Amino acid sequence: MHGKRQCRLLFAAGGLALASLCAGSLASGEERRLTGFMLTSTSFKDGGMMPGKAAAGLPCGLKGPNISPQLGWSNPPAGTKSFAIVEYSEEGGAGLGTWMNDYSHGVGDVNLVVYGIPASVTSLTEGELSKPSPNYVGGKNRFGQTNWRGMCAPPGASAPHHYLFKMFATDLDPKALPPGLTHPELVKRLEGHALDAAVIVGLYTNP
Repeated sequence: MHGKRQCRLLFAAGGLALASLCAGSLASGEERRLTGFMLTSTSFKDGGMMPGKAAAGLPCGLKGPNISPQLGWSNPPAGTKSFAIVEYSEEGGAGLGTWMNDYSHGVGDVNLVVYGIPASVTSLTEGELSKPSPNYVGGKNRFGQTNWRGMCAPPGASAPHHYLFKMFATDLDPKALPPGLTHPELVKRLEGHALDAAVIVGLYTNP
């Protein structure tokens, strides 16, 4: 992902440690990535449509079986001991710009919070985030759930809804954080421990 987009999304996330990553990544007036850390998915392309099977299903009135997408990552920075993933959605149909403005003020739908992913793990298989796994510690999304809560976009939206997956490389031991942390609690715990972050965005339209 291009450095400019990467830093814009990090600043939108809030958190002093994350903002400092981009503040320190300016060179000759141009933004650049700190490392080659990348997040990808075989389930959808960055900026592309997400599969319907990842949708939440009931109680959203959708047919999707709530199967989490595959996520893979590479080139984490030196010193990485664990990873954390947070996924947000913009479900108001207002577009990414408005959603990011809300997000910077702590508003938005947090659908997934997981962390404690060991540095030896390089991917999560399709459906792995939909159930407990030894590869991560479950936090709490806005519904109090510790696993994947898929897309729940209402029908008839004028534009696709955006689902942003943000992965942090940290210097924390995989067992350093307790289970059940909310997004604000996780952000606070990551301050001073986030080495870099990678972002991928998926789109979804309720048919």
